[in-house]
Amino acid sequence: MLTVGGAVSGTVKIGKVANPVTLSASDVPTLVAQTGDQKAGDIFITEVKNGTLKTNTKVRVVLPMGIEFTQAPDVKVDSGDITIAPTGSSYLVDKSTIEFQVTGASNIASTIKISKIKYDVTNQAAYGDVAVKVFVGDFETPIAKVANAKVISPTKRNVVFTLGSNVYTVNGTQYTMDVAAYEKNGRTYLPVRYVAYALGVDPANVLWDEAAQTVTLLKGTNAVQLTIGSNVLKLNGIGITMDVTPELVSGRTMLPFRFIAQALGASVSYDEATKTVTMNLE
Repeated sequence: MLTVGGAVSGTVKIGKVANPVTLSASDVPTLVAQTGDQKAGDIFITEVKNGTLKTNTKVRVVLPMGIEFTQAPDVKVDSGDITIAPTGSSYLVDKSTIEFQVTGASNIASTIKISKIKYDVTNQAAYGDVAVKVFVGDFETPIAKVANAKVISPTKRNVVFTLGSNVYTVNGTQYTMDVAAYEKNGRTYLPVRYVAYALGVDPANVLWDEAAQTVTLLKGTNAVQLTIGSNVLKLNGIGITMDVTPELVSGRTMLPFRFIAQALGASVSYDEATKTVTMNLE
């Protein structure tokens, strides 16, 4: 209780209102817009001290517009002695909301873990962080929020190949090739097929003509064609002269990365120190 008497003026700090919980995420993976069943990071709701989440308090976890749960995630006490239960038959209230009730306040500051989270990203989702909000009790304002995923355009690609390695990454996810990138005459050769896959060409649209020794890549309205031993790359029928020719290695068409990446609309760079090729497609 604060009592003030007499003629006084000015301000004084008499206390601070603190959130009862903090939020954190185990990971912030990249999700592709307009794609379903994508794994997101676990979410941890941690009491700032014991008993801050009172018995019978309801807690809601709400996703932003355009993000939906693919399935009901697991909701469990990860540490401490708080007890919780769903407010209905399931923790999942609707496609974008989890809700539970504290059935017993903690004597030891506790952490609640929401795991096995998978999201469907609809065409209404905004690009950028998936900001998950937590509401406590009847308050209409979230007490905290955390990002446990990031949404990118369905056409956006960040691709990394490494010289001498048969592993490459697309938006941070690793994939394996059956042939490794190699260097020849100061140029880094990559398998055309895997560059095409990495930049969004459907496997069914990578076509090989054995008789003509020609590979054709179809993406959208564009067609890219290369012939073993020829230094002419055809883009929609228009010839582009290269300073090297594609070659066959272990049954794969190999070509310095810049030509095929740029033909598919990607910007490219090479890091000499790490021997890595990076391709970016917006």
